[in-house]
Amino acid sequence: MYLILMRHGDAEPVSAGTDNFHRSLIPKGMRRVRRTARMLSHFLKGRTVQVYCSPFERTRQTAQIAAEEWAVNEIHTAGELTQPMWESVKNGILVSENGPVLLVSHQPFLQHWLYEVTEDVLAFQPGSAAVIRYDKISGKGMLSAYLSSDLRHLKKEDS
Repeated sequence: MYLILMRHGDAEPVSAGTDNFHRSLIPKGMRRVRRTARMLSHFLKGRTVQVYCSPFERTRQTAQIAAEEWAVNEIHTAGELTQPMWESVKNGILVSENGPVLLVSHQPFLQHWLYEVTEDVLAFQPGSAAVIRYDKISGKGMLSAYLSSDLRHLKKEDS
């Protein structure tokens, strides 16, 4: 199955008027998430995706943008996505899913989970996503792609 780990988009800074839980995406963050979700839609080729996010406002907004791009009607909120323990994510969310599954969360959790599953190391940029071919039986996987809105700047080199 495909497992997609996605970092929320750029969010407003913590301020006296907004606590960490209620920080919203800023317009740049929304654009980055939408571009990454569009790249992922080409990768997913119409497969139905189960979408999970942490309860924080910025992850819910990120999940909503992805869901809109993929015509997903339901988003699940999961407290497991606010902690570093991969076992609780695996046993609490992935045990009942057959994929593809999108998990929208935060740094450094995403980095930690990626390493737990694939032994790869990435610094997730805001609005970026790692696509993993995940085996539920072994609980391990292989990194297939890392997508970021910044990839739109890359050009194929002429040979």
